[in-house]
Amino acid sequence: MRKHSLLLRIAFVSLLFLVLSCEEDQVDNVYVRSDYLGTWTCREFSGPLAPQVYTVQIVAGVSAEDVIIEGLANQGSSFTVRGNVDFNGIFIPSQTQDAVIISGQLTYNQSIPPLNLTYTWDDGSGETEINGELTR
Repeated sequence: MRKHSLLLRIAFVSLLFLVLSCEEDQVDNVYVRSDYLGTWTCREFSGPLAPQVYTVQIVAGVSAEDVIIEGLANQGSSFTVRGNVDFNGIFIPSQTQDAVIISGQLTYNQSIPPLNLTYTWDDGSGETEINGELTR
């Protein structure tokens, strides 16, 4: 009987240790939509109009992962692009806005800000890749 009791205690302690150790293993630098919302300064480093600096606004979209990026490419606040928050940042699926096909992403390295910006722009004259950075 003592042997069974000892084995049961060892199993309980092992299980408790496993549960407690799992609770401490949290993933650092996981951001949610609210971390991206607000006003950002965009500095484009490469592209046809680079270098240029302008302001973009990121606002909440309809679903929990959706955002709207206003003013990308220095096109003013009426130029809006849809994005989806994922584990790397914001993914911008291919879409057409004001006769321009645009797609890209905003990513982070260790923390935000900054956000690294990479997107393609095609206004009918061919696809151009643009790189930059968003800071607060």
